[in-house]
Parts: sequence; C-alpha cells; structure tokens
Amino acid sequence: MLPHQLQISNGIRLHWLFDDRFKTNHLTVQFLVPLAADTVSGYALLLSVLGHGCERYPTLRLLNEALAELYAASITTRVQKRGECQVLSFDVSFLDNAFVPDDTDVFGGTLEVLKEIIFHPLVKDGAFDPQIVSLEQKNMCDAIRAQINNKTIYAYKQGIKEMCRNEAYGLDENGTIEGIEKLTPKDLYTYYQMLLQSAPVEIYYVGRMEMEQFLTHLGHAFEAQTRGTLLVPSTQVVRHAQAPVHRVTQDMPVNQGKLTVGFRTGKVLGDADYYKLSVMNEIFGGSPSSRLFMNVREKLSLCYYCSSSTEALKGLMTVISGVENEKKEEAEAEILRQLHALQTTQVTQEELENAKRSLCNAYREISDDAASMIAWYSQRVLAGVPCSFEQAIGQIQRVTPQDVLEAARAVSLDTVYFLHAAKGTVANDEEEKADG
Repeated sequence: MLPHQLQISNGIRLHWLFDDRFKTNHLTVQFLVPLAADTVSGYALLLSVLGHGCERYPTLRLLNEALAELYAASITTRVQKRGECQVLSFDVSFLDNAFVPDDTDVFGGTLEVLKEIIFHPLVKDGAFDPQIVSLEQKNMCDAIRAQINNKTIYAYKQGIKEMCRNEAYGLDENGTIEGIEKLTPKDLYTYYQMLLQSAPVEIYYVGRMEMEQFLTHLGHAFEAQTRGTLLVPSTQVVRHAQAPVHRVTQDMPVNQGKLTVGFRTGKVLGDADYYKLSVMNEIFGGSPSSRLFMNVREKLSLCYYCSSSTEALKGLMTVISGVENEKKEEAEAEILRQLHALQTTQVTQEELENAKRSLCNAYREISDDAASMIAWYSQRVLAGVPCSFEQAIGQIQRVTPQDVLEAARAVSLDTVYFLHAAKGTVANDEEEKADG
C-alpha cells in the first residue's frame, strides 16, 4: 500500500498512510536543501537551534514539560544526507487519542507545539537568541570531534570523502567545525528565511488519525507561508569509476587498521534493474551469510569484520573491514577476488534464494514499524519512484542468477582508503574494543 499524496501548497506535499495497527502516531516533516559546502553547516546548526525552543516555550525545560503533558509526546530534530540532498527532519511521535484515558487532544496539542517550533522560533531583531546559538555551536562541534572516537564510522566517512572528493556527497551532513563556529545569530535567521521560502517540504504520516484533522492543525500553517523560487536538490550520479584507483592511507594510533573500499555501482534507486543490485550486494557482503563474511572473515581470518552496503541515491557500494596492518593487502585482494567471482560466474540457486529471503524478510520487518515505514517511503519519494513493500518484494523475487551476474559486472572499483594503525598512544575507541 502506498501513502495517499496531497499537494498542500507550492513545494509542500503530504504523504498520508492510514494504519490502525499502532497506538502511537508517527509524523515526519522534512525540509530538503541542496548539499553544498557553503550552506551545509548553516542548515545543520539552524535545525539544532530550532529544536532548542520557541517563543511559547523558550527553554528546553518548558518545551519538554509541554510534551510531557501530552502523554510523553516527542519532537526531535535530525539532519541526514540522502544522495546530495541535506534533509532537515522534525520527527514526531504521540499517543493516539483513542488510547488517552481522558479528553486530552494529544494529536492536536502535539501538532500545535510542532507548529510553534517551526513557525515561531525564538527570534529578536532579526537574529536567534545568542546564548542558544552559542550553546548549540559548542554541542555540534563537540559531536563532530567525538566522531573520531568510533574508528569504524570515521574510516567509512573518510572513505566516502575521498571517493567523492569532487562531489557534494563528499560533504558531511553536519557541516564542519570551522563552518559552524563562524556563524552568527543573524546568519542563522537568514538561513531560516531561506528554508521557509525555498526548501521543498515533504510531510509523512503513519497512524490512525484522519487527514482532515492534520490539515486543521498544521496544514493551514504551511499553506500560509510565502514561498519563493524552490531550490530543488539533485544528485550527480557517476556511473563508472575513473582510472586509476584512488588510494589513500592515513596513520592514526589505533589498535587495528580500518579498510574502506569504495565502488561505483552504475545503478541508483529508480533504475529498472536497481533491485538486481540489492540482491547482488546481499550475496556479496550484505548479510552474515555473505561471501565476504564467510570467506574473508570466517574461512581466511583476514579481518575482524567485513561487510558491504549500498547508497541507493548516489550509486555507491562500500566495503568496510577491520584488519591488521600486515593483512591489509591480502584482505583487499580477497575482497576484490570475491567480487570478481560474482562478475564471472553465476551464483547458485540456493545462494540466490537465501539472499532473496533475507531481503524480503527485512522489508516485511520494516512494514511493522511506523518510523521505519516513513524512512522507506521518504527515500523513494526523493528518488522520484514511490514504491510499496509488496512491489519491492515482487521485484526481488524476479531476480535471476544472470541478473546478479550483470549487476556485479556493472560495479567498478573507485577508491581504497586505509586507516593505518600507527605506533603510539592508542586513541579511545569503544568500537575497536568490541571488534577486537
């Protein structure tokens, strides 16, 4: 089943899926902006500041108290990178009115709080509150610095940065410390105005409330906004890797090396044969029964972990692995050997069916969680190809061994990034302790 779609106003769409299986309603409001070096820090900081308070609830304490009175409703902010789109999200969850023991209108009350946060921020004389801005700047910069403590994530992000060094996708969705620190309260208000005037807005809802109730509480607020020329994000897709292979090694005092191998897949979500790639990746390194896990890790003991994943909107596939320095070359060679095998020999029917079953089960699990359903649909809306779980499962079921072979042949090696375990004081890394 696909959500019902309604155009609220210029560049503002509502995706509404009635589902009475859940006691809790889920709503996500997404502002979409192009991922760009000169704006990424500003929009990321703006979202954090907006989530801190508003005119009616000027502090986090007052905001949280208001939500607590609505039977522990929650409103959180989140910034993501989806292709070369920076997605600024307000994620809302609240108990359905049918399960409230009194006459409290939790639905209406929660949407009113959300409306205050989005449309009535704490602004004075064309600038956000300096104290809140300063606090969120510190929090965001601390969070960026802390990312280095998880070397698995750090190495993955560095690998992406190197592979997409000349593309917007190489940017971090949270911006940079330098970019965040130089922003002023007036700068943020300019970003806020730009957001309301030019950013496409996608609103997703899963729950048992009627659409008319939403439009009464929040839809009219969006309708009232003065909109200018929309800045619609787009993603540059590089279908084939350019020779020679880009290789980068970085020294860092860590317990074990981290290897990130980046590929161009030649396929993105929306291509007719995209789901062939999904099955291929599942067999290659997308599951505990994959070839990478069973051969590189289990059989040959070349690494502590080894798995692959795809970026559906950008056309990338990455392999991440934790390896000892002296095993790096052998591990990399075996990873490429496993891909070559998929490019030259058809998979067995048993291997194919196991991969299909795993993917279809994962899709069915998504359909049992409202927040996951919103994530699913929103990604496909960004790709311009709305698709139900049933349709995706049908696509998966039709994949053949020849399809997997062809999908693998379209994959090309682009970048190899290695975080080399250097001698010295080992950096604090909880992820490493778990890997070891």
